Amino acid sequence: MQATFPAQSIAASERRTLGGRALPFLAPALILYSVLRIYPLLNALVMSFYRWDGILA
Repeated sequence: MQATFPAQSIAASERRTLGGRALPFLAPALILYSVLRIYPLLNALVMSFYRWDGILA
């Protein structure tokens, strides 16, 4: 049976809560990234399935 040190268990719990504290700061960046990068990529993919000759709409 191995003994666990209190410092290790405290550090592990702090790491878990750090992700919760970082989420509000990361959310705007992730939203902006998805709006500026992911959405146009998916939109281009959808538009590629349409037939369009470039002159007539």
